[in-house]
Amino acid sequence: MSDARNRLFFLMNVLLLGVVIGLSVPAEAGPTEAELGDLAKPLGEKVAVDLIGTPLPRALEAVARQAGLNILISPQHTGLIQGNLVNLTIDGLTAAKTLNLIGIATDTDWYIQEGVVLFAPRDFVRSLRVTTRVFDIRELLESVPNYIGPDLSIDGTLSNTSSGGSSARQSESYGSGGGGGGGLFGDSSDLGSDMPSRQELVDQIVSLIQTTIGEADHWLDDESTVTELNGNLIVKTTPEELEQIDELLSRLSVSGGRMIVSEGQFYVVPRGLVDGLNGGLLMDEKGYGELMKKLSREGDANARRIASGRTICFNGQRIYVYAGSDKALLSDLEPVPDAAGVDPTLSTMRNGAVFDLKPTITLDGKHISVAVRTEAVDRSALDATPVPVGSSSSETSNISTSGSVNGKVAGAGKEGKDADLVNGRVEQSGTISGDSQSTLTGNAELGLPEQDIILHRTNVRVPNGGAVVLAGVTSQFKNIDADTMEVIFVLRLRIVE
Repeated sequence: MSDARNRLFFLMNVLLLGVVIGLSVPAEAGPTEAELGDLAKPLGEKVAVDLIGTPLPRALEAVARQAGLNILISPQHTGLIQGNLVNLTIDGLTAAKTLNLIGIATDTDWYIQEGVVLFAPRDFVRSLRVTTRVFDIRELLESVPNYIGPDLSIDGTLSNTSSGGSSARQSESYGSGGGGGGGLFGDSSDLGSDMPSRQELVDQIVSLIQTTIGEADHWLDDESTVTELNGNLIVKTTPEELEQIDELLSRLSVSGGRMIVSEGQFYVVPRGLVDGLNGGLLMDEKGYGELMKKLSREGDANARRIASGRTICFNGQRIYVYAGSDKALLSDLEPVPDAAGVDPTLSTMRNGAVFDLKPTITLDGKHISVAVRTEAVDRSALDATPVPVGSSSSETSNISTSGSVNGKVAGAGKEGKDADLVNGRVEQSGTISGDSQSTLTGNAELGLPEQDIILHRTNVRVPNGGAVVLAGVTSQFKNIDADTMEVIFVLRLRIVE
């Protein structure tokens, strides 16, 4: 399941608790105050009745006398509910609340028609009060993508090649959008593969409404309905449930739309500054302000800032900041068979700093839980190694010849006389063989990167407006004295109110 889908499920599960606690639970029976009209005053009269084993018609008559109301059982439902018994003792409640309790006790409900209070089966009364409302949910249908920062290590350099490399990290290196799936620091070859579709988001919102608002049977029996059209949620249900849905969607919007400001800074500082924190690497807003004073130009810490970045993101979104320089290098050569050439593989070497994080606001709204990945490359260099490349070929050839000549040859005469003609035959045969070879060679320089790098991988909870200090081992940095200086990363997180 993708990170973006997990994020929406997380918000919905959290909000489920908020809905149960925060939403006002409407009465189980009776019209709203706005629907009482002229009967609001008599329905507000307090009554005292003792209804133990009392049939419904007699119970309604007792309330009607004290409140000065006309209360009847709906004529078309008289046979269905007049035998229901009421077991209540009420003293000092308003007539409206008393009627609500009677309705709950007898599985009935009441409504007002032409100045008369009528009792009927609950489902029938509910069907009279159902109305339709449209909610704009386009904001909730926007999937927030995750952006995964580049890997500055040599492993990341060699995997980020022109041929795709052996690692999927290349596709993540600059965060082209989409939701990175799996764990925070896991790889994903396709950032958008696990992003929930628009229809999946609609289905999740509809499911949330149907499982948290009203009775499940009403949604299953189509007494209440939810449909979506062009980013608008069309809901048909009772006014009380429509108000609950409105508050639920508002909470989803507020929670999902909260923003977090992140500020990350790399410093080279005296080791005594970190030692002076006495392990207090986690600090509130006041502590962060005091630390910044020490690190400022006017401070006495003799600190040097080497990289910094600031960004803002949605609650639960993964983002990164990268500042540095990129350099191409020749990382591999593959000779082309039977040709005077090679197939090169190019990689990208990075020099700079990146902080990659995913902050999430905690339930109490006072802290931010964050997973952090930082990398700082102090210096990258290339060790150019010459590699002979080229091609060679050899060939062996054989030529054979054979033939014969037939004819007459006149011999030399003696004593001035012509000699007789001589018949003859001449034959010849033979073989010519030899080897030929050609060679074309040269040198190409492969780039072997070397670097000084500091890496951090951690999860931490930071107070809103506060910060965390991540210290690094600096013995491998050639231009930093590890005995006196240290590289630190200061991350501050703040919720946008």
